[in-house]
Amino acid sequence: MKNIYFLLFRINRKAGFLFLVLGVMGCNYSFAQALNIGVITDYKYDELQQNTLKRNIREEVAKTIGSSAQLSLLDKNIVAADYNAIKINNAYTQLSASCDVIVLVGIKSTKTILESKNITRPTIALGITNTAIQNIPLTEKGTSGVDNFSYILTSRSLEQELNQFYELFPYKKLSVLIYQEMVNTIGKNKFEKGIEALSQKLNCTIYPVVLDDDIAKSLVKIPADTDAVFLGTTFEISREDIQVIVDYLKVKAIPSYSPLQQYVEAGILSGVSSEKDAKSIFRKLGLMIDEIRRGENAKDLQVSLGQKKQLYFNVETSKAIHFSPTFQTLFTANLINGEADSNEFTYSLTEILEKAINANLGVQISYKDIALSEQDIREAKSHYLPTVNVGVQASQINEEATNEFIGQSECSIIQSTNASQLIYSESVIANIKIQKLLNEAQKYTTKQEVNYTIFRTYQLYLNILFAKSNVDIQKENLEVLKKNLELAELQADIGAKIKSDVYRWKSEVANATQRLIEAQTGLIITKESLNTFLNNTLDNDFDIEDIHLENNLFDYYDSNLLVNQIKNPQDVKKISQYLYEYASSNFPGVKQLEYAIKALERQKKSNNRAFYLPNVSLGVNQSEILHRSGVASEPTGNFSNFIDSYWNVGLTLTFPLFEGNRKNIKRQQTAIQTEQLTLQKKELVNGLKLNIQNSIANLISGKTNIVLSEKSAENAQKNFEILQKLYLENSISIVPFFDAQNAALNAKLIHVNSVYAYIMSFVELENSIGFFSMLASTEEKQKFEESLNQSINK
Repeated sequence: MKNIYFLLFRINRKAGFLFLVLGVMGCNYSFAQALNIGVITDYKYDELQQNTLKRNIREEVAKTIGSSAQLSLLDKNIVAADYNAIKINNAYTQLSASCDVIVLVGIKSTKTILESKNITRPTIALGITNTAIQNIPLTEKGTSGVDNFSYILTSRSLEQELNQFYELFPYKKLSVLIYQEMVNTIGKNKFEKGIEALSQKLNCTIYPVVLDDDIAKSLVKIPADTDAVFLGTTFEISREDIQVIVDYLKVKAIPSYSPLQQYVEAGILSGVSSEKDAKSIFRKLGLMIDEIRRGENAKDLQVSLGQKKQLYFNVETSKAIHFSPTFQTLFTANLINGEADSNEFTYSLTEILEKAINANLGVQISYKDIALSEQDIREAKSHYLPTVNVGVQASQINEEATNEFIGQSECSIIQSTNASQLIYSESVIANIKIQKLLNEAQKYTTKQEVNYTIFRTYQLYLNILFAKSNVDIQKENLEVLKKNLELAELQADIGAKIKSDVYRWKSEVANATQRLIEAQTGLIITKESLNTFLNNTLDNDFDIEDIHLENNLFDYYDSNLLVNQIKNPQDVKKISQYLYEYASSNFPGVKQLEYAIKALERQKKSNNRAFYLPNVSLGVNQSEILHRSGVASEPTGNFSNFIDSYWNVGLTLTFPLFEGNRKNIKRQQTAIQTEQLTLQKKELVNGLKLNIQNSIANLISGKTNIVLSEKSAENAQKNFEILQKLYLENSISIVPFFDAQNAALNAKLIHVNSVYAYIMSFVELENSIGFFSMLASTEEKQKFEESLNQSINK
């Protein structure tokens, strides 16, 4: 069954469309005489509408035809017929006597004039969306075939529209909103049969919901089990009424679809529409009028508008109804109300760096290592604090072991106190010093971790920027390919191009779509990588500020003293040497190794002293019998009482003699470890020197690469535009044209990448010396620049 798009797609009712329709009726024609235009619409009369119509026609058409022609559009020649067939016929008869061209706006006016079979003036109809259902003549050549009559066919079939909606949301029970006048024009029986046939073909239930003047009450008629809504009306809905519909569907959380972009912008979830429907319609209208003025009969004019449709998707609405679209929809559709939403949480590079330092888990772990090393110092010092032990012992011995002379009773409770104080120990002193050195080493290890975090954050930030640029370029490339396909299809239809070109462009559009999806996926991955690196502290919909050649961040690095001092090979040599010396004494990794080596050297001294230095300590012991009972618990004979308290004080010197050769082994191990760290330091310093030289070389080449890649991109684009013109003129084949487009695409990517690569080279250089100028204080930067100037000017 042929499509029944007219059931749902009516182009006329209220004032809004008429403003749009004839407000841009300026077209591509040039007249030497006066041009009288007559207009018949299906609508009711509205004074504001008519004044707006006159003003827009005069402004827009005058721009096209110039001052050589006189445009006439009188109030009396604009007739609002209010869906009245008698009024339409009378208006046509009247306008035929005074107008050169008559424009019919709406299916009621069009069918009335066609049925009258009295078309005496060139007549062009607007609002034709489905010739089969609307009973509009269409020949195999794509013309009307009716003398003095033509029209502009603006729509895809309803079946295509519903299939497009189904791809977005696989509905089962669909409600279609349609005005009562549309049903009356089509006929109730034909309308119902069309709905039934379409339901069977799409394997779903379709509920027609007829709208009247009270939109709010009409919406209540939508069945409760509806899972999707198709807005089967076009320009006749007022802004207020469309808002009522949008609000209702949002509350009910029902996905919706409309063939018009402006309704998607108003809040309908999605729709496939031409980017410039009205502009395309009236450009076509102007061309048709021009051909008529040149002597062509309207019956021989092509009626197809030939416009390309694009998918539009309202991100804000999808969130309001909790609808999650497919990745392909997000990646390829024109997103409405999505860009502003994504910018709600936009972070600058400085903000991201601050978050990285505070939130990165590696940095937090490393700070805990500092805290642990500080506890190691406290633990080492604690050996010089006195040790005191207090104890109570309750005991019972056998009767035979008691001794009444010394008070060794059968049962007793004894309290004891032991105290010791270390006076001197080389190993303890050495350990305190070693732990302090290791603490300093750990601080530089943490600083190195912070520097790595900063460096990695730069990388991830710039990766996102490049991914965003790649998405933008791939989108642009896809749009160009779509336009190439559109042109090839149009030219193939008239025999100016071979069909193979169409197939090639279709293939390239598919490939470009896949590249765009891959670019969008890459952007998601890079953003997620940054957020993970920052311990997921960024908002889900975060974005980052871009960096362009005009951006302050790029200007900051491009005007940096380091860059400006490099003017010749001698400057490179001086700056490289200075930075090498700076890194050798300031790079956190180098400082960490230096303190680790100092700790080993102190351990080595301690190992040597362990052969002859004693440990000196003072000890105090005290005990007291608190209770006696049983046998021998009372003194006998000449003893009046037992001695219950005992104490002693002692000074202990411990000299090391022999420990199974462990002292020699420890000394050798320390020597080997010292040599190992010394070699690691040398290796690290040599690596820093190489990194510095490479980074400076990259800066030099990166600066020229920005300039040259920009020129390359400009020239590649110019070459593409020239070959595009030649291709459209059939002067060249598709191969060199496509190669030129690919070259232009790659040149843009290279240029964008060159900006980020230049900044990254500078960051790599600063990372190699352990000094990030953007995060340094004013005093630190001033000190660094003064030292650099002194080194260069020696």
